[in-house]
Amino acid sequence: MQRLNLKNNYTLLFFIFIVAFALRFYNFTAIPFTHDELSALSRTQFDNFQDLINDGIKFDGHPSGVQLFLFFWVKIVGFNEWLIKLPFALLGVGSVILFYFIGKKWYNETVGLIAAAFLATLQYPVFYSQMARPYASGLFFTLAVFYFWSNLILTPEKKFNRSLVGFIIFATLSAYNHYFSLLFCLIVGIVGLFLIHKKYYWRYILSGVIIFCLFIPHISITFAHLKLKGIGDWLAKPSPAFLLNYFSYLFHHSKWVLVITSLTIIFGIIFHSKEKFLARNFLIFLTLFLTPIIVGYLYSHSVDSVLQYSVLLFSFPYLLFLLFGFIKEQKFLVSSILIFIILITNILTLIYERKYYEYGYQSIYEKIITDYPVEKEDVTLFVVYNIPKIQNFYQNRYQVNQKNIINLCNFSSPSTVDSIISEKSKNYPFLYLGAISSIPPNIIPIIQTYYPKIVIKNNYFLGETAIFSKSESGSDNSFLFSQLINNKEDSDWENINKSHYIRNDSLTLKSYQIGPEDEWNCYYSFILKDIKAAKNDFIDIIVDFTADPLPKAIEMVSSVQNKDKVIFWSSTPLEQNVNQQVDSCIGYRTYHSIKLTDISSINKNSKVEIYLWNRKKETCNIQNIKLYLRKGNPYLYGIYENIETVN
Repeated sequence: MQRLNLKNNYTLLFFIFIVAFALRFYNFTAIPFTHDELSALSRTQFDNFQDLINDGIKFDGHPSGVQLFLFFWVKIVGFNEWLIKLPFALLGVGSVILFYFIGKKWYNETVGLIAAAFLATLQYPVFYSQMARPYASGLFFTLAVFYFWSNLILTPEKKFNRSLVGFIIFATLSAYNHYFSLLFCLIVGIVGLFLIHKKYYWRYILSGVIIFCLFIPHISITFAHLKLKGIGDWLAKPSPAFLLNYFSYLFHHSKWVLVITSLTIIFGIIFHSKEKFLARNFLIFLTLFLTPIIVGYLYSHSVDSVLQYSVLLFSFPYLLFLLFGFIKEQKFLVSSILIFIILITNILTLIYERKYYEYGYQSIYEKIITDYPVEKEDVTLFVVYNIPKIQNFYQNRYQVNQKNIINLCNFSSPSTVDSIISEKSKNYPFLYLGAISSIPPNIIPIIQTYYPKIVIKNNYFLGETAIFSKSESGSDNSFLFSQLINNKEDSDWENINKSHYIRNDSLTLKSYQIGPEDEWNCYYSFILKDIKAAKNDFIDIIVDFTADPLPKAIEMVSSVQNKDKVIFWSSTPLEQNVNQQVDSCIGYRTYHSIKLTDISSINKNSKVEIYLWNRKKETCNIQNIKLYLRKGNPYLYGIYENIETVN
């Protein structure tokens, strides 16, 4: 009977394997490169090994293992996406099988199957298995480390030396793979000091020494990486809500996955195992799961930001043991029902709620090139905001004439952008914009000064493309919800001195004068839910003014508050965007925009404050301040965040 049950469980495991393979290899040849992959591949084009180390690895911040592999792998398969990704996807599938055997070893067949089912179907491991970066490889290597380590701890009397060799090999591979996979091995090694049988203690210590010796050739590179401290300014420091957001991401931001997970946990509590060392196991897996998060969080706040979802993939599987390790061995029918419910829930939410195979398989870098309407190139200005190296890669792939493209990344100031768009708009009735997510938010209102209507807008993960038109045909992507000069002296703008209003001959309000006695002017506040703002929307503030000379220290300020705590503050000097007169009726125009989705802890009850700060008590005539709510891209960070599609 036991042998039959084991055979049936292997049938379930094979089914999980098929599902894991299908999810990772569905339309595999269509999976595009990500920014991280393109960055790594750009650092494989060296003529010799020394240049690779000095210019391709030392300044990257990652251990050399995967970069070295890509250096040689690209020479074999070229820049073919699916061939470059293939080894990593296979390791991702292999991780599912390996994880089952770990669960079986520490708990039982049922726990192993449940854990493997989650690892097979959650977006988190699926996404990183399809990326040629050190995540799928690190997951497999660290699982192999833990598998052999488990043999050393649980069954040392069985082929100890063979398991020790496996432990050394995969710990070394993990060390060369990623610093967080190295950290994981270090945690496992330290935990093992308290668990290893005293008979094998010195052999275990020796294995650690050997691993260190095998890593010595990399020490100089690691010291170079330590000088870098982190991975740059683009990654924000994690907020206190990081762990909660991480949990939500793990389970698809879905109430259905949360319900199934909760019911499985409750099932495990009701039908719990009574193994002798259950409490010990729980503490081990709690340590393995939480320690990298704590270390990453503390390092990010004390040195530089390193904590992101990708680096926690190596420790994530052990959360599943914390959640489901209580479940005792179940009969085949019960296990089958559990596995089927888990698989179908995760698969359906992956496809239909997360829309993974729709947006995860679209590259904004490629779409920037392919969405351009070639048939209308004579009347359409081709503008992009894109990383130059990546832009050039796809321009060469699709043989696009680089002279026809204006890359706004090459221009440092908004006033320069304004000048270019203003000049080029005289010859083109349409403007095409392809932009990655890091585009400065005030570029769109600059463009819409000259091209007010949107003919087509395409939303993608990490960017968007759009065609703007000068004509009245097309749609509005934003709406005016307040303005300073609206002929209502009793408006809800504050810090207003009515005697400063300037009227024309018909006594219509024309402008508002700021004088040397005024430091704080033109205050307006609102709650985000009152204007029906979604988390991916923008607040655009357009200030039209006249002044002679131009003010040097009058700033348009915006702040966002949660209750009494300011969570965001920014300002734009009125002179910053000044280029020339927009038209004969307007003096100068300044653009100030707020990208809501990049503000940590923002919510629908957050309060936004807008005001002018006259720091040096200058004089200026404000012709108007207009506040617009601009609809954003609900899929901009959709691979990681909850997709919010309704305003």
